[in-house]
Amino acid sequence: MKVDPSSSAGADSRSRLRRFVPKLLVLVGTFAALLAIGEVAVRSLTEIGPLLIVRDPKIGKRYVRNHDERIFVPEAGETVRLRFNREGFRGPNLAYEKPDGVSRVAVVGDSMTVLVATEEKKTWVARLQGHLNRSATGERWEVMNFGVSSASTGQELVLYHEVVAQYEPDIVILALFVGNDVTDNSRRLTRAPRIYFDLADDGGIRRLPYSTGTDRLSAWANQHSRLYVWYRTVMTLSRARVRQSHERLEGRHLVFRTDEPGDLAHAWELTRRLISTFARDVEAQGSRFVVAILPSGPQIYDDLWSEILAAAGDDARYFDPSYAEKRLRALCEEDGITCVALLDRMRLEAERTQTTGGERFFYDNGRRHFNDAGNALAAEIIANVPGITTSQFSLDSRPRK
Repeated sequence: MKVDPSSSAGADSRSRLRRFVPKLLVLVGTFAALLAIGEVAVRSLTEIGPLLIVRDPKIGKRYVRNHDERIFVPEAGETVRLRFNREGFRGPNLAYEKPDGVSRVAVVGDSMTVLVATEEKKTWVARLQGHLNRSATGERWEVMNFGVSSASTGQELVLYHEVVAQYEPDIVILALFVGNDVTDNSRRLTRAPRIYFDLADDGGIRRLPYSTGTDRLSAWANQHSRLYVWYRTVMTLSRARVRQSHERLEGRHLVFRTDEPGDLAHAWELTRRLISTFARDVEAQGSRFVVAILPSGPQIYDDLWSEILAAAGDDARYFDPSYAEKRLRALCEEDGITCVALLDRMRLEAERTQTTGGERFFYDNGRRHFNDAGNALAAEIIANVPGITTSQFSLDSRPRK
């Protein structure tokens, strides 16, 4: 009797498959059980909340729309009420059409504007509204917060056209954070998911492709899995510790280099064109454009600046804590753009408060975002700069469409 070799081989394959499938199911079940245990453990033993930022195909990034809850924010070490409106930005819903007798300020920026570690009413954006209304002579002011973490100037330009302009702002404030905004504008220097632009041959800018297709699972996990959020938080902190332990210079600190080598020079030119385009587009709609330059902790505190110099090594001679602000101010002056620089005043106040044992203006001893003291001072400075105050910008003197 002859045996068909192919039939015998097929039987062996089916036999191996029958033995393999139960083992695979056990492995998958074990992995799922471990994930479930980890999820329960993180929820029970930590106060980690969901990550509410999501990628958006039109505007790059926003927060979960119509969301309002208290969430533990590790940076603050406490729970913070995070309220996001119908557009996915911090604050209440407002009518698109501006009410009679109201002036509006729209603030666009990154994490130094949204400030999720700070209660909404204590952010510099909300405090700015308070300053303007206290000094108002009849009119009422609404200041809208369009900040979103990890935004670039190009992404904020897109946000202005897609969302902000609908609210008919009288003033648009572009809040530029010296700590990372210039480098974040360049696809050559950063790879974070955001909307990028590049230099165009005609002297303008061109938008680069942006896709949210691969982020759906991550977006779901950010909101529904505390284990995933915990993992991302641990990995972020671990990378930061590795950089500090090896005294590695972070890419965002290149902005303080006075010689502007290679890709940094490209990032500066791209930033110049973005600001110029932004100003032109805002003013074409009859609004006024203002740039607010927000400093980082190392610019203010000598011990933090020393860390940057140590990481820079032999290149430390090229680094200047005031260089980025001077460069941004020069860009604005070149185009006649109103510019609000906070560094000098914050340095003076830091020297005064430190001699009396006062707190620094940023969380994490100066390394993170504005705390309550920093927000209060930032709002005071911006509210009293010519071109922002009600005495120089009234309903009767604002541009008309």
